[in-house]
Amino acid sequence: MERVMDERDIVVSIETNIETLRAMLSATDTALRVWPGGDASEQERLIQMKTQLYACLMSALFDNDLI
Repeated sequence: MERVMDERDIVVSIETNIETLRAMLSATDTALRVWPGGDASEQERLIQMKTQLYACLMSALFDNDLI
């Protein structure tokens, strides 16, 4: 088995329900709003996470005829 040298190349999937997905989105939004500054790449990751979590939520709601 070939080892992946960079953690950024590892893909992880998470299975959860909509309630938990909303909580994850809320926690990410809070972390972004109260982000104290520092390493800009951390802020960029939070923005990316928020965007992806929101897209997952909207997709799940749409796929289940909830929007």
